[in-house]
Amino acid sequence: MEKANQKLTAALEKLKELDKEKAKFSDRMMARKEEFKKYEGQMGDINRQINKIDRDIAPINQTVDSLKESRMRAQIALDGSKREIEELGYKELVDIKPEDVEISESLIDNLQGEFNSLIRRLNMNAEVLYEPQRAAYKQLSVRINQLEDEKREILEFMESVEREKRETFFAALKKLNGKFSQTFQSITTGRGWLELQDPEDPFTGGLDIVVEFPGKSQMLITAASGGEKSVVAVCYIFALQSLAQSSPFYIFDEIDAHLDPMNVQRLADLLKQETENSQVIAISFKEAVAAKADRVFGVYAAKGVSHIVSMPSQVVKIPA
Repeated sequence: MEKANQKLTAALEKLKELDKEKAKFSDRMMARKEEFKKYEGQMGDINRQINKIDRDIAPINQTVDSLKESRMRAQIALDGSKREIEELGYKELVDIKPEDVEISESLIDNLQGEFNSLIRRLNMNAEVLYEPQRAAYKQLSVRINQLEDEKREILEFMESVEREKRETFFAALKKLNGKFSQTFQSITTGRGWLELQDPEDPFTGGLDIVVEFPGKSQMLITAASGGEKSVVAVCYIFALQSLAQSSPFYIFDEIDAHLDPMNVQRLADLLKQETENSQVIAISFKEAVAAKADRVFGVYAAKGVSHIVSMPSQVVKIPA
């Protein structure tokens, strides 16, 4: 019984302690309930604010969705416009200023007004006929761009041809001038050269031959005497032949008729020199020219008949 009473006493003491602990927890729970009620009220306010914000966001979301849809339609229209511009032959978009857009919109309004006033008088089949014309216009536009490119290529080719022509011409002129000066000096011991009448545009002007015979001032070939012109002509002929393959033969008719003996000798030496490349047939009464010939023929008339005498002597009768 004592042991039992002792355990009972200990249990009662423990129970008292537990009651005290229970009272503490009850007080703490009551405090927590008050705090819970306060936070519950704040949560209610927050939920009400969230609901209000949701109600405010709803029309904004609808506006955003509408703008996204409008943007998508605008992008599709823009892509279609780009394709149409490319089909018209334009590879790059044109840089448009805002004021240009305003002007264009004003023109569009005016044109739309004119269109509305004319639509009643138009052929109702025009819309059906428009598409083939539009397709043809696109093809023509592309073709025009192609022709522009071809035109540019042709112009570039013409410029290259013109440039090559000028280069070839001046190279030939330089060679011709050098050969003419050399030949003229070898015959007359004077000076001769060629001058363009219009050096800036050589193909619109002519070519002047300027000579300076010994003891005379320089002059154009047009002011020279008949004999001097003959000498210049021979020099110019041989100078021209230096630009290409020499002719198989040359025929000169009394080109030495007005030359003095010294110049006749020089001319004969030049003709002899040219016979290395071509055959030269010269009609002359000068002994200096005949002395340089490989073959000499004489012609005379007797009783109405022309006779040809060659060296060695050989008579050939030719009807007069």
